[in-house]
Amino acid sequence: MKNTSNHNHYKGDGKNRQTATKTANQTSVNVSTDAQLRKAIANTQNGKTKTIILTSAITITDEVININRGINIIIQSHRKKRFELTRKTGPARHFNITNGASLTLESVIIQSQEGTAKVPATTLRGGISVSGCESKLIIDGAVIKNNKGLDTCKVPTVNVTDGALFTMKNGSIEYNSAVASVGVSNANFTLIGGYIQRNRPTGLSLNGNVQISNDSIFNMRGGEINNLRGELGGGVFVRDSTFNLIGGKIHNNSANLSGCGVYLRNGTFNMKNGTICDNYLTQREGKGTVFGGGIGAVDNSTLDIQGGLISNNKADDGAGIYLDSTVHLIIGNAEISNNEAKNSGGGIYTTATTFANLTIYEKATFANNKASNAVNLPANLIACFSNIKTTSSSIYNNPINNFDINALMPFL
Repeated sequence: MKNTSNHNHYKGDGKNRQTATKTANQTSVNVSTDAQLRKAIANTQNGKTKTIILTSAITITDEVININRGINIIIQSHRKKRFELTRKTGPARHFNITNGASLTLESVIIQSQEGTAKVPATTLRGGISVSGCESKLIIDGAVIKNNKGLDTCKVPTVNVTDGALFTMKNGSIEYNSAVASVGVSNANFTLIGGYIQRNRPTGLSLNGNVQISNDSIFNMRGGEINNLRGELGGGVFVRDSTFNLIGGKIHNNSANLSGCGVYLRNGTFNMKNGTICDNYLTQREGKGTVFGGGIGAVDNSTLDIQGGLISNNKADDGAGIYLDSTVHLIIGNAEISNNEAKNSGGGIYTTATTFANLTIYEKATFANNKASNAVNLPANLIACFSNIKTTSSSIYNNPINNFDINALMPFL
């Protein structure tokens, strides 16, 4: 007879089939209550991995669940279902990850609902924080939604700080209300797949719904950032940090100051592929002109665009890209097309009157961009701008025609 004394199997389907077997470094356990979930995490030994399988929806009613001591926790639902972890009372987050610990969320929903307890003005009900060197959060199929803070709350729904790592492979972050849906400060965020969408900023938010700041790195390899809004950077706000766009799509975001898709302040932006499209301005009384429908960049930012598409964005000036005179832009084998400016610079608007901050190579493509009117500069003046090498344009034989690059300059 086969010996099964060391194994306690339960039946499941596909990758959700788990055992209660203890191995040298990994165990798994089924839970159905808040108390069982907390106990399973608390009993995980330092440096060990535990898979926690939800067999039903769970209501979280106590303080934040802390994950620390270098443990690795994986939370998933039983039999390919997607059970909810719902916070109904108290102002605390769902999880706080510190001290080199790791949390992977797979087939679960992280959400909050209105409860009887009053939420303090500076606190978010629900969401996740991860902080400290080598602390990790991995979203792989989970949904984070309906977590809320008051207008005075300054805490992002997912808050990544102080050397932590956040990787999103699949799933979504949606319908949350906070100062940002994802905030990354002195940390790293990699977006491989999934959706960050339809989140709404609270009253204190001037910046984008995905905020990257303080020497952080954001690598976007896939996924979508869409239907977000802000004043500076409707989709992504980058300050003193680096944003590498390698794939994916940033679209249908809005701003009422600058950078409807992406806004950079003393930031570095490298684009090799991907799409920034269909971002648009939202007028707000007394706010004036909106700059940069696709990208708005100021304060010594650098942009190196070697591939991808910037298309169908709208703004008052610089519908595709807006630059102040301190920003340097390089464009290689990329396409800037179908952007529409209400005033000038359908493709690009720069405040540098001699275009000294632009380097545009032959393979760059401008097509079907629009502005208030076209300007046909004389050939001898065009010849002065040797840093703009492409002849591809929406109109005339060069891109300095106001449709593609603003041609309404003080010295003309």
